[in-house]
Amino acid sequence: MKIGDELAPRLEIEAKAFGHVPSKWIEALLRRRVLQQPTMSRPDELAFIAVQVELRRIGVHLHHILNQIEASAPATNPAHLAELTAHADEIRLHLARLRAAFAGNLAYWEVPS
Repeated sequence: MKIGDELAPRLEIEAKAFGHVPSKWIEALLRRRVLQQPTMSRPDELAFIAVQVELRRIGVHLHHILNQIEASAPATNPAHLAELTAHADEIRLHLARLRAAFAGNLAYWEVPS
């Protein structure tokens, strides 16, 4: 398949902006249109991986905190509960970032009306 002179420069720009070579960008476009499987750009993919790592790290911390709360007397230690609340807020923040990354990715592949 050959891309004409009119499309080639724009294809190069779009692919580069997405962090792909043109052939990979075309493949991603086809995946979205034909298979309904959006492809993430490399920076978004790395961000997604980083969010998963952070959420796992936070989950481990929460597990340790819960164990400490269960072992402590009284069980309603305000310092531990404040720490738990802070971690819950951090999880919410990371989940919001993850949703924003997915929404941005999906919007990228949509055809403007």
